Amino acid sequence: MHGSLSQVLDYSWDYVTSLFWARYPNPYASHVLHEDVLERLLIDDHTLYTKRIIVKRGFGKIPFWLRKLLANRKELIVEESIIDLGKREILTRTRNFGGLARYAVLTEDCRYVPMLRDPSSTQIDRYFVLQSSLGVKILHPLWSFLKRRYTNSAERSLQGYRFICQQFAGQLDSHPNAVLSPSKIACRLKDFALNKRPRLLLAQAGSKNSD
Repeated sequence: MHGSLSQVLDYSWDYVTSLFWARYPNPYASHVLHEDVLERLLIDDHTLYTKRIIVKRGFGKIPFWLRKLLANRKELIVEESIIDLGKREILTRTRNFGGLARYAVLTEDCRYVPMLRDPSSTQIDRYFVLQSSLGVKILHPLWSFLKRRYTNSAERSLQGYRFICQQFAGQLDSHPNAVLSPSKIACRLKDFALNKRPRLLLAQAGSKNSD
């Protein structure tokens, strides 16, 4: 079972990319409790790979027939992302691995690119797939519930990102749709990767330097 949707963020891809790691917290993501970086590395001068774990608050209001399965557990999400300045795209893949994963795994692939007809805006394409071994009688109602929930979550995610863009636009001297040079963004990503890497990777890097 799968679905897709497209969204538009009224800010340039360069600006949106510069705020990718500042998405949380925001008023539309109060359910996000914690986020932590598991792995981060520069693939090359223009490509940054990151793997994170995100902890979200329960499932909120759920149908009575789902309560025994979900029991308002916290959601555990793995997010992998690639920011490619050369191709001018952000690719993310998220999937759940908490309590719900025993019954169903929802995977989302997301792509952020400049809009072709309006480079001052960013297009977000989302594609999601549900995999489950549950029987049809439970699977179809579960899919209906998760699809509605996903659509609402995607809309909140867009609103939250827009809020962050608006917030930072008010603090910056430059116009939010001004195009940042690839070299500037690359320097920011390099600095972020070096200073925000997990301690384990920093320790490994230190041991290599000492050899």
